[in-house]
Amino acid sequence: MEGIELQMKTQSKKDIMRKEKKSILVNFGTAGMGDFIMLIPTLKAVRNSMKHNKIVYLGTGRFKELVLNSLCFDDYIFVDYKENSIDKLNKLIKIFIKLRQYQFDLSINPMASINFKKGHLISLLSKAKVKIGFTWFHPIWFYTNSIKRNKEENSIKQNAKILSLLRIDSFDTNVSIDIPQKNRDNAKEFLKKNNIIIGNDNLIVIAPFTRGMKGYNSRQWPLEKYLRLSELIMKDQSNKIVFLGDNKEIRK
Repeated sequence: MEGIELQMKTQSKKDIMRKEKKSILVNFGTAGMGDFIMLIPTLKAVRNSMKHNKIVYLGTGRFKELVLNSLCFDDYIFVDYKENSIDKLNKLIKIFIKLRQYQFDLSINPMASINFKKGHLISLLSKAKVKIGFTWFHPIWFYTNSIKRNKEENSIKQNAKILSLLRIDSFDTNVSIDIPQKNRDNAKEFLKKNNIIIGNDNLIVIAPFTRGMKGYNSRQWPLEKYLRLSELIMKDQSNKIVFLGDNKEIRK
């Protein structure tokens, strides 16, 4: 990669460096919106260091606008992930055919997540000459270069460790999101309808749900504790609370 040297376990580095413009896959597997937001500093560091390379996003389209407005990618492969659908043969074949069209030089699995088996599989299917990512219980032969996950570390800093495999030193921990004007207008209308005045009220946003993903339920506080927290917050009448969730989650 331009300005970057990879410490390779194979001899593929020489072949990669011959190409003027490299094709790079950033593989999110089934990562959710929160995972993506925590990865924004890492993604921006990759984008800034690889400005002349083609970077392709692969992952769910559930938060498509956020991905498009991140300005970190040149092309997109949005996959309709349904429960266990990735394991079906027809889904694997479609992804495999799509991946081979790009002839990737580098595949990056940027998530330090224990729940990333699908990401490892997609990395193999990409046939990229260089495959980098985190290892946990998974064997390191999935990658040409890997780094071990540390579950005790802050998510943003942990995710950013993937940059060391790309020899990227510059990293800004600031998480900034480019929000489309349409979404800004919708948020303003919502606040107006609920008599929340920015500047006069202290707006507190709580996102209590983890979508019930396997391995993440332990991170979700019981709802009764959120209710107790809300009671304490609302003792100050200038505080206004907004709970985030989709229709299914709200019914809980």
